[in-house]
Amino acid sequence: MAFLAQPLELAGLHLRNRLVMLPMVTNLAQPDSTVSEATIAHYGARAAREVGMVIVEATAVAQDARNIARGLGAWDDDHVPGLARLANRIKAGGAAAALQLFHSGARSVAGLPAVSPSGVSLRPGAPPRVLAEEELPAIVAQFAAAARRAVVAGFDAIEVHAAHMYLLSEFLSPFSNHRQDHYGGDVARRARLVEEVVRVVRREAGPSFPVLLRMHGEERVQGGMTHQDVLDTAERLAEAGVDAFDVSAINTAQLVEKGGYSYWSTKPYLTKDDPPGAALGNAAAIRQATGVPVIAVGKMGLPEVAERALATCQADLVGVARGFLCDPGLALKLLEGRGEDIIRCDECFVCLDLVVTQHKSIRCSQNRSLGRLAATAEAAKS
Repeated sequence: MAFLAQPLELAGLHLRNRLVMLPMVTNLAQPDSTVSEATIAHYGARAAREVGMVIVEATAVAQDARNIARGLGAWDDDHVPGLARLANRIKAGGAAAALQLFHSGARSVAGLPAVSPSGVSLRPGAPPRVLAEEELPAIVAQFAAAARRAVVAGFDAIEVHAAHMYLLSEFLSPFSNHRQDHYGGDVARRARLVEEVVRVVRREAGPSFPVLLRMHGEERVQGGMTHQDVLDTAERLAEAGVDAFDVSAINTAQLVEKGGYSYWSTKPYLTKDDPPGAALGNAAAIRQATGVPVIAVGKMGLPEVAERALATCQADLVGVARGFLCDPGLALKLLEGRGEDIIRCDECFVCLDLVVTQHKSIRCSQNRSLGRLAATAEAAKS
């Protein structure tokens, strides 16, 4: 694969190829949100098989900012030793290690307080509390402290999660941000909180440390960011210090009634009717508007799709999530153009349902060893 196999220098970080394992929550952490042996086994098995960069799943910047019961955390110094072991394991496999930092906002796990810009419900139960403007500096400080821990732990890069209708994403989108203060209204004010987060992450990480940002290239929801909103927002965030954009989307949104409450159920993944590479144009538009490298996502785990994205200069990197769950050896097969050997995701979404809805450990209908091998590693350690 002529283009996929090419190395890339990203803000001083050497990547051995253009393939990225995207972040996807696993529910494999310890109950206190520290890294488990299962976590290390899961990421280590994939990092050692030729992927260029591994972005570790959404890691909460505060104890009440988790979206799953056993999600990773970076809000306490006690999390650093485990994160360091995880970073070392990924890098020992030859991949660059990035840590994704997030705040769950209105999508916090049941039992934790949900907060939001404007009270739009994004999970079952009572509506989230609206954050006061004077509370926002503390959230920015939480991202700064978590970034500092990621650097101390030895990660090569940090990704700020400003997508998928978690807190930072909620501030960016007019769908969920109806504020009339300094953090709501036009694009500049809606982007203010995310800009502040990017700047403090940059401050903590240093000038030559890659800072990535995951944001929506499209919002298929009434009242969401328009195409021009997306481009204007990306330009502002690039100016704030983003070195690369991981371009996701909101592809479906449905108002659900449950338990006497209504909430919006939003989905970031392409529908089954969307063809492979359907979201590539979103990444290309942000790349052209900002001049900043982009990671293209959306059913990109096929050799011809990945190669075309790079060959046509629509993306600088290709990201795959569920494909790595189905087939831990996906990277080498893609690099060698062996599409016929890839164990393909059938889009059953068992993985997401188990983790996000049922709060169980990650599993895959196509790869029966997923999670079980990790659980075996956990048991052996104990």
